[in-house]
Amino acid sequence: MLLSWVVLLTTGATGTTGLQVLPPVSWTSASADAVFKIADAAPTVYISSASTSVRDADGLTLVPPSTLEFARTFACDLAELFSREFTVQVVDAPPSVGVFLTILPDEAAAREGLEYESGRPTTEGYELDISGRLVQVRGAGARGVWWGTRTLLQALVIGEGAVGAGRTRDAPAVSTRGFLLDAGRKWYSLSVRSPLPLWPVYLRSGLTTALHSS
Repeated sequence: MLLSWVVLLTTGATGTTGLQVLPPVSWTSASADAVFKIADAAPTVYISSASTSVRDADGLTLVPPSTLEFARTFACDLAELFSREFTVQVVDAPPSVGVFLTILPDEAAAREGLEYESGRPTTEGYELDISGRLVQVRGAGARGVWWGTRTLLQALVIGEGAVGAGRTRDAPAVSTRGFLLDAGRKWYSLSVRSPLPLWPVYLRSGLTTALHSS
């Protein structure tokens, strides 16, 4: 079920159809010929040594995961999607080929634009930089790295394992997002309700889900 339903079929004014990640991101394309292919990369998720123990203190989770824990989950996701075993390797510098996860510097210039709509800084923002050989996911915090990997996974699914070179910076508009499924006034089958807690994870939304059943 992983990511099989997280892409959106859209129809533009020209009548053409295409797939996009959810929520949509603003993408700046680089070289038209440069394409990163996960099959050509080593089955390794690289993470900077300075980022492994980072945990966000500004979220609602009582025991927030570290960047290293997020990296291990990401490696499992890649293995499930592309039928290859991926490992996690801690490094001091980005590799020349592969997928590299790290935390952005604390300087304001490095994190410019990664704020909530109110202007308040957030560790949920991230920067995704893709070349023909290397993908770098740089988060404002551990959660930023996590959301960056969600965008990358969706893009890889859409491109059948390939992503064109480019760059995007993204952050949620507000800190608290949520939706309510009112199953008390309308019947929803178990097949609809069971995956409900997973939707926000795969859609990169960070939504708080609630089910009203009485």
